[in-house]
Amino acid sequence: SWSATVKPIRLPKSNPRANTAVKVASWGYLKGRSGHTPFHLHAGKMTLLSQTDCSTRLSTIGYTWNKRLGCAFNQNKTTLCTGDFGTPFIANSRLYGMFIDIPTYTQECSSSYPYPSLVSYVAPVVPWIQSVISNH
Repeated sequence: SWSATVKPIRLPKSNPRANTAVKVASWGYLKGRSGHTPFHLHAGKMTLLSQTDCSTRLSTIGYTWNKRLGCAFNQNKTTLCTGDFGTPFIANSRLYGMFIDIPTYTQECSSSYPYPSLVSYVAPVVPWIQSVISNH
């Protein structure tokens, strides 16, 4: 049942603005694929970058950009890693996106890693989510 601390999340009406601060929390690996999973839930803050900034940073390693994608970054502080896939990006009690990729798996996950984490935005698929919910 719902409570003050457990409640449904709101869905966004549009993609977030550039520089939106988001919260993330996950159980993923602490030091890349060779690391171990934590015993406690880890949380951090990241910033969603502009579409232009994301496209510029990630096109150099072969990503093709569209409005359903975003990226988040907090270099030297918060990073997402293997095992974190699906981590929600939350701001103002809204689910803005889900973590979907770590650019170039050739490097271990590290907060000093120079590329932002890839995000799949929720807003473009909200009509579909609502239709599925209303049919069940």
